[in-house]
Amino acid sequence: MGYLGRRIGLSQGKGDSTPGGADGAVGGGILDLFAHGYFERQGDIYNAPGTPPPPQTKATGGVVHEYAVGPQTYISHTFTASGSFVVEPGAGISSVDYLVVGGGGGGATLGGGGGGAGGLRTSMPEGPGGGGTAESTMPVSEGTTYPIVIGAGGAGSSSNPTAGTPGGESFIGPPSSKTAPAQGGGGGGANNGSSATDRAGQSGGSGGGGNGGAGGGAAGPANKTPGGSPAPTQGYAGGAGSNSSPYGGAGGGGAGSAGSAGPPPASGSGGNADPHTIIFGPTLPVLFAGGGGGGMGGYPTRVGGQGQGGPSASTSGYTVGGDGSGGNGQNAAQSRGGGGGGAWDGASFSGGSGGGGAIVIRYAVPGPGGSLVNDQKATGGVISTQGSYTIHAFYATGTFASTSEWSDSTTVTYVAIGGGGGGGVQHGGGGGAGGYVTSTTPFSGPFSFAVTVAAGGSGLPQQSSLAGQDASPGNGSSTTVAFPTGTVTCGGGGGGGSLGPPPGSPLGSGATVPLGSGGGGALIQPGLSGPNAGSGGPQGNNGATGLVYSGGGTGGGGGGAGGAGNTPNGTGGNGIQIPTVFRDPGNDAAEIFYGTPGPAAGGGYLGGGGGAGYHAAHTGSSYDTWGGDGGYGGGGRGGSNKAGIPHAPTYYAGRAAIINTGSGGGSSGPNGIDGSAGGSGIVLIAYPT
Repeated sequence: MGYLGRRIGLSQGKGDSTPGGADGAVGGGILDLFAHGYFERQGDIYNAPGTPPPPQTKATGGVVHEYAVGPQTYISHTFTASGSFVVEPGAGISSVDYLVVGGGGGGATLGGGGGGAGGLRTSMPEGPGGGGTAESTMPVSEGTTYPIVIGAGGAGSSSNPTAGTPGGESFIGPPSSKTAPAQGGGGGGANNGSSATDRAGQSGGSGGGGNGGAGGGAAGPANKTPGGSPAPTQGYAGGAGSNSSPYGGAGGGGAGSAGSAGPPPASGSGGNADPHTIIFGPTLPVLFAGGGGGGMGGYPTRVGGQGQGGPSASTSGYTVGGDGSGGNGQNAAQSRGGGGGGAWDGASFSGGSGGGGAIVIRYAVPGPGGSLVNDQKATGGVISTQGSYTIHAFYATGTFASTSEWSDSTTVTYVAIGGGGGGGVQHGGGGGAGGYVTSTTPFSGPFSFAVTVAAGGSGLPQQSSLAGQDASPGNGSSTTVAFPTGTVTCGGGGGGGSLGPPPGSPLGSGATVPLGSGGGGALIQPGLSGPNAGSGGPQGNNGATGLVYSGGGTGGGGGGAGGAGNTPNGTGGNGIQIPTVFRDPGNDAAEIFYGTPGPAAGGGYLGGGGGAGYHAAHTGSSYDTWGGDGGYGGGGRGGSNKAGIPHAPTYYAGRAAIINTGSGGGSSGPNGIDGSAGGSGIVLIAYPT
């Protein structure tokens, strides 16, 4: 028993005053105000009935991110698979913003149309692409569960005459009372269909592209619900297919613009994707719902249309569309609602599949200055939760600092990668990936240290003369993390070589770098011999030697974080998959945030080498093709030589690497077009929540 003044009862030190305390250890008695204050200061008093403490989270479901816009804190929940959004009791929120994206449509084979992007609906201030009007926010109630349904991407067709499969519808709420239903993208039109309906692109949130066979396929319309009535702006129509040899398929529509037609000798490109800020805020928009490119009919070496929404220096750079490239329709990236690419030959190649949809829900955190998703142990970068871990993603230079919550020694897992090298010129080599490092390290608070995120290397500029002229290799810069336990430095990747040879750099050599991956060498001129690949350091791999010119060929692919560059096809070396704590092998959510898809589940590949440029013989009916593909992880694809066929310049230039992947850029095909830039780096830091 305890005694204080006139209070009689079980000692408060035996337990708090919670009714039903363990083993009867319930402090009791009648307290005056003085005694009440005394025991409350000891932490042993139960204050019920009264207002419960606020919940640590306002809602659950999906992958959670937190960011600030001015003084206001926002929390976003991103769903890439069907599930539930649950508003916690006492959350203090009554409405939410949303972005709903349907599944992309599949592309068709044999010169077929590209798939249309999934419909896109949003209440965010920027609205849907192309000047659409933002919709009203969604009211929510505390303690309520809201079903989330994500539409699947449509399958590409594998036989003729079969159109691509439409994508599935995404929506919030039960099927009986859907909120913001976004229709799936229309499938690409089939070649040699027996009727105009078979050949036409299908309707959808964005319409599919028409086929490129005899008769040509009409453009697939957009903005139609399954019942055919008009719906709020969701996307754009596909393009119309060609009605003359060689029958180029048209691109599918995107959320930002219509797909283009497929006049010979090229096929149409998909409509543009649409950037949205709901996940991370205005500093890091993410692209959604690009249309798939049309397939090329007639010849397997002709180039199909580009799927849109790919790398861009001013946006997040995540690829969303499919690429109907050179005879094999490419699949759209998952969880962005892009359309699949059309393909060339039905006997060998299938149309690309559309990407699955996504739903993002965002709300402002109540209270002055907001509050944190959890008791925040550290600040810096874009903060998210993934399973039992908190992740800080640095897409740009910043500071990582502990708070008062970081009281004990904690082991962090980190990933860092340097900037990728730029691609070469004139059938040059691909850029090498930046140096990649991952490990664990323990440290205790308090601490504060700098995180410096590297820029990618510039693509080499076009040459004023083909002989003896070249710029210095466009190497990427270094990423550094000044951990309390020691600074980690990830070197930049080497720039790709250019046809030359330039003075002091024989055979158009790719750059050798001390830490990252080496650049690929250029296509070697006749009469010259010897290696011209750039060597990589301990954080990367070697670039590949270019072929000796003999009526055609490619430069060498740039080295990747996971493997060396390649000859003779000029493909970049593959990237490497980030550790499990940063991704979810059960779905592709991590692909939206960190890295790109790859051969293993869960995505999250960084550090692909850049692809080399290609030069063809251009005799008779020969036509040019793309250069080497970039490696898994975001490497840029190489371009083709423009001689002999009037393709749009986009086919001659290489592609830039995807930013924040540390990947190498692709080389241009001919002189007169700059090489493409390497990707900037990224730093990821994870610790138990």
